[in-house]
Amino acid sequence: MDLTNDCNVVQKMPQGSLGCPVTGTQTCYHNVPGARLYCSQREEREHVSERIVVFSSLQAVDVHLVRSVLTREGIPSFIRSQHISPLVGEVPVDEARVELYVFPQHLDSARQVIDDAVNQDGPDWVCEQCGEVNPCTFEVCWSCQNVPSLSVKSRS
Repeated sequence: MDLTNDCNVVQKMPQGSLGCPVTGTQTCYHNVPGARLYCSQREEREHVSERIVVFSSLQAVDVHLVRSVLTREGIPSFIRSQHISPLVGEVPVDEARVELYVFPQHLDSARQVIDDAVNQDGPDWVCEQCGEVNPCTFEVCWSCQNVPSLSVKSRS
């Protein structure tokens, strides 16, 4: 399938790779880091059935945060309906949910990554630079942006 007219983003996949996860071709129009994807609605409808919803929320920011965690772990994901969420109250609630999709082969690892990110339990830690108390989920101090040493986070 040639999507050259449908997308403005093109990346040539390296030799020996599996190719584009959506089309299976050696030219990928979908997973170019740092680029925005502008696919036609026709192409989006064709491939949405190949994905599984792994997370959804009425708040687009929540979905984007979860997507950033998946991206950091190398799991490709796709957001759908992010521009409808501001219409809550005007459209049915189920229609306004922002959904995060992954491919079936990434479903188990995506669920594990999301569970680990959401269910982080542990003691708060005190910043060694400014003395502020930070929740265990913060990787940097909220006050001074200091990155704690491992000993500080494990001591607290």
